Amino acid sequence: PENIIQPVIMFTAGQDTIVDTDAAVRLCDRLGDCTRQHFAGSRHCIGLETDAVRAAIIDGSLDHFGGG
Repeated sequence: PENIIQPVIMFTAGQDTIVDTDAAVRLCDRLGDCTRQHFAGSRHCIGLETDAVRAAIIDGSLDHFGGG
């Protein structure tokens, strides 16, 4: 993963029972340019959560990649 130099934004969910969030955090920490945005109350499909969570994901992505 250290060879990945592209900017990455990682959205993690605190109530995820499918993905090991701690492992995802460790991966992000190993990447050269990774930003994490954590949603403590969200489950695995955070894109299917509330409108507020979806908006935060979209806004975070646009801000991170310079599209906002």
